Amino acid sequence: MTGDRATISRAYSVVSRIYEEVFNMGKLEQADTLIATAYIDHNPIGLGGKSGIEGFKQTVVTRTTMRGTHKNSFMGVDPTNKQVTVSGFDIFRIADGVVAERWGTLDGLTLMQQMEVFIPMAWQYTLLGCARPRGA
Repeated sequence: MTGDRATISRAYSVVSRIYEEVFNMGKLEQADTLIATAYIDHNPIGLGGKSGIEGFKQTVVTRTTMRGTHKNSFMGVDPTNKQVTVSGFDIFRIADGVVAERWGTLDGLTLMQQMEVFIPMAWQYTLLGCARPRGA
């Protein structure tokens, strides 16, 4: 970002308030004052624009880390007795007090690497939970 110190400071303040007030303090109404009407979210799992902010207010996002020992067959891999740690996230849409939709992924590539399983490149995008880049 280019500009004078005051402009940069104001921009930083807006983003800081989104994280602190909206995310950390749960003041979802502040999103209406901090995000433009013509807002566009370029994140592939993003809200899709200002209209998505209302949906965001009905959304819960969790980040999980699971640890364990690979003691049983898993995804066709015989037990290795290796300690493994896998992280992931889930996004839940709540409607009428219950979960209506869920999106989520685990870092399957790292999990398989910890079990010392060779992963062909073609499978790595699937295990990462992302789309294959064009030309890959």
